[in-house]
Amino acid sequence: MKKHFQKGETFVVTFPFTDLSSYKLRPAVVLADVGNDVTFCFVGSGTENLSPFDFVVAPTLQNGFTVKSAVRTGKIATISKSLIRAEMGALSLSDLHKLDLSLKLLFKLD
Repeated sequence: MKKHFQKGETFVVTFPFTDLSSYKLRPAVVLADVGNDVTFCFVGSGTENLSPFDFVVAPTLQNGFTVKSAVRTGKIATISKSLIRAEMGALSLSDLHKLDLSLKLLFKLD
């Protein structure tokens, strides 16, 4: 497995439920590499009922998604690198820009 992770890369990870009752293997987008851990945001195939912080990405060979997916920037988890299961790809520059805008909106950075 990689030693350093870049924002926008996509992986299959063991992602916890928000109530921490369980976990599921999910696609996720890297937000930050923080030493032995990586901070990710959740990606799901449900593209309805999006929050203002979510955005939709089309499947491409570059990002590794097989269906249209929603990047849920409001669902963030910091996960041990040992829980990363597979590398998928990376967001396009356009989708990386959407990620940055969503994070700015979520954290009220403007």
